[in-house]
Parts: sequence; structure tokens; C-alpha cells
Amino acid sequence: MARDFEKADSAFRKALELNPHLFEAYYYYARTRFHQGDLDGAAELFRKAAEADPADYQSRCLRVQILRGTGHTALAMEEAREAVKVLEKHLEWHPDDARGLHLGAGSLVALGQTERAKSWLRRALQLDPDDPIVLYNVACNFATLGEVDESLDYLEQAIEHGTVSSDWMRNDEDLVSLRGNPRYTALLERVEEQERAAPADA
Repeated sequence: MARDFEKADSAFRKALELNPHLFEAYYYYARTRFHQGDLDGAAELFRKAAEADPADYQSRCLRVQILRGTGHTALAMEEAREAVKVLEKHLEWHPDDARGLHLGAGSLVALGQTERAKSWLRRALQLDPDDPIVLYNVACNFATLGEVDESLDYLEQAIEHGTVSSDWMRNDEDLVSLRGNPRYTALLERVEEQERAAPADA
């Protein structure tokens, strides 16, 4: 796994040397850094991704989550305001984008707009009720709101419906309120077992 990350790092650096304005390289490099537990590095790469594509909401929303989780509250709120502006424009044209809704809900939570965030989460669930990414991010938002049992219910559904990364779970500060909970520990162990059982080339 470490060697895979080293290869990815090398490939991303080379891509950015060739084209320092390549959104995809910044975005996926940021996700790789997050998997490695380098949250500051991921936040900086998500910032660069947003600069490369000002209309992209994903990099902004994921940066908000990292900043909030690492205690940079004022910066997270500033970024959240920008993320919501970008998303509102996006949703005017793509009102059924479940990903936009569940990622954007995290920015609304950071701004204290709890009821609006929950409305976006409900809409995302209506659009894609069995998608593990939707379910996982709904779980993250409820965990951030301190609604632990509801969060664990959605996290369990996410694991039942598809692939969830144990590295992402361990590094995701949105789930901090779940850590130490026996249900969370059991779910993380279940994901790790699934990963060990998966074919090496899957």
C-alpha cells in the first residue's frame, strides 16, 4: 500500500509539472493525501484544485470538512460561504445532483444552517437512497451534528451497500464523535476485514 501511494505521488507530481493548472491532478492528489493521513497537505491541494476550476464544488466542500475537523474554524466558515455560493449556482442547473447536496450539507453545517443542511441530506437520500457514498456522507453530517445513533445507522447502511475505505474512515474528522463507540469500532473492523478479503488486484 505504501508503494502504491509513492507511485501515485510521483505520477501526480509529474502531471502537475507538465500542467500546473490541471484540476484533476490536484483533486485526486488531495484525495490520496487524505488517505495517507496528510490532512494539511490534502487541504492545500483541494485549495489549488478550486483555484484551477472555480466552478468545482467538491474540492471546496472537502476542504471545509478538513479545516473544520482540524480546528481551523474561522477559515472553514470562510471557505464554506464560498462553497455554498458555488453550489447554489451549480444546483440551479443540476437540482438532482445528490453529491452536490450531501457534500454541500457539510458546508451548511459549518455555517450553522442545520435545518437547511438536513433538508439537503433528505433530498440526496431521496435521489440515491442506496448509494454508499451518499449514505457515508449523510453519516458524516449527522456525526458532526452530534446525532451519533443516526450517524451510525447510515454508516452501517453505507458499508452494506458498497465499498467504504478504512483509511478514509480513520482520517475523517467528521466522524470524531463516533470514535470510541463500540458500534463504530465494530463497523471499522468489518470494513478492514472486507479489505483484507478483497482480491489484491481488485
